[in-house]
Amino acid sequence: ALHAGGVEVLSPTYMSQRPVDPERPVIPARQLKTDEPAPSAVPEEVMFDKAEEAGRLEDLRKEREGLASALKAMGEKKLDEAQTRERDVLKKRIEWLDARIDRAEEQRKSVGN
Repeated sequence: ALHAGGVEVLSPTYMSQRPVDPERPVIPARQLKTDEPAPSAVPEEVMFDKAEEAGRLEDLRKEREGLASALKAMGEKKLDEAQTRERDVLKKRIEWLDARIDRAEEQRKSVGN
């Protein structure tokens, strides 16, 4: 309202670092206001979002189970260099998946699911 009336309102700590014509006020461009409320999520969209999230979480769990099975099949037997690298990659991927699953479950709990 003050800007619309031509009144320049600045913070007491405002310090202009650029040359400004002293005859020209520093007023932001006028913004259009709408009476429409912000669109809220449609219940169906929320429901589908939750279903998709649950599906992604299940996919992560399945991938983790598959990798754990592959790692178990390798066992602790003597492996050549390539197999040892593969085992290390599997272990790191499983650790990453565990962390990702934990984060996803925490997010679901914090959302109130």
